[in-house]
Amino acid sequence: MSHHRHEHDHSQSHPTEQEALQRRAYWLWEKAGRPEGQSERFWREAKERIAQVDRPATARGTMSAHGSSV
Repeated sequence: MSHHRHEHDHSQSHPTEQEALQRRAYWLWEKAGRPEGQSERFWREAKERIAQVDRPATARGTMSAHGSSV
């Protein structure tokens, strides 16, 4: 039965790193008005943004115990 297969298919609920990168790059490209010939620019920007999100708070800047920048 196909409904059982669907229950175990978590690929859409848990995107891989590559899928997340692809979606972010596509979103950035669309937001910029879909310019031609700039795919590398959006791919690079997506990688940088994802890396910023994944980086620990200490790498982005020191935070005090109250959550404000020091």
